[in-house]
Amino acid sequence: MRTRFTPAQSRWLAIASVAAALHVASCSPPEPAIYDATLKQPDDVATFVTRGDTLWIDVHSPQGIGSLSFPGRCGPEVGALSFRLHLKGLEGLRFAWADSAVRVSVPSSQPETLHEELQAPGPNPPRALDAASLYWMPVRLRTVSGEAPKVPLENGWFEVDAPRGYLASWRGSFVVEWVDFYR
Repeated sequence: MRTRFTPAQSRWLAIASVAAALHVASCSPPEPAIYDATLKQPDDVATFVTRGDTLWIDVHSPQGIGSLSFPGRCGPEVGALSFRLHLKGLEGLRFAWADSAVRVSVPSSQPETLHEELQAPGPNPPRALDAASLYWMPVRLRTVSGEAPKVPLENGWFEVDAPRGYLASWRGSFVVEWVDFYR
């Protein structure tokens, strides 16, 4: 036996089906993103995941020194680019694109004190950045337990956002290099 619906019931059923599908989609886990990158160290691992409009690059670097070269483009669907660096420290990070680079340093003695500078095109010397700059790279220290992080991090990571200036002007290839502790 076949059930017949009135036009009003059919519309309601269609709307309910779409709403249910959208609800399930909004509750789904982050989607793995298909990107290609080259890592300097053979035991380093990078995973690309999108969550909302943010592309997260999750990097595990057992040696603590390495780099990731991203030859592609971050498409228009990427509103933000963030790194999750599983390192014990972050005394040096360099994010380079086109002919610009930002250097970040999180001193192990005072991790709450960030030092950042921009090397812009041309012969100009690097200039110090502050949080108001388009090239500032916010850094957050995180731990699995949620406790206050201490450097050297145990069971934690550094979250670093790419500069807004990169996303506003370039969106092309980039290189990120890191050093946990200078030896």
